[in-house]
Amino acid sequence: MIRESVLVFRLILDTVVEDDVLSGNPAVGVQLPPRPHHEIRPLTVEQVEALVEAIAHQV
Repeated sequence: MIRESVLVFRLILDTVVEDDVLSGNPAVGVQLPPRPHHEIRPLTVEQVEALVEAIAHQV
């Protein structure tokens, strides 16, 4: 969420610079926190089979 907020803030400040309100964007060069690492856990064969079975009954 912080990364997205900083990126939006940079875009806003870019517009302010384009409108000659500021001479430079102070948000340029701000280091963003690293993206969190999320472990990918694939479905098991049994889970895939159950999913396929559930979907088949929906159609």
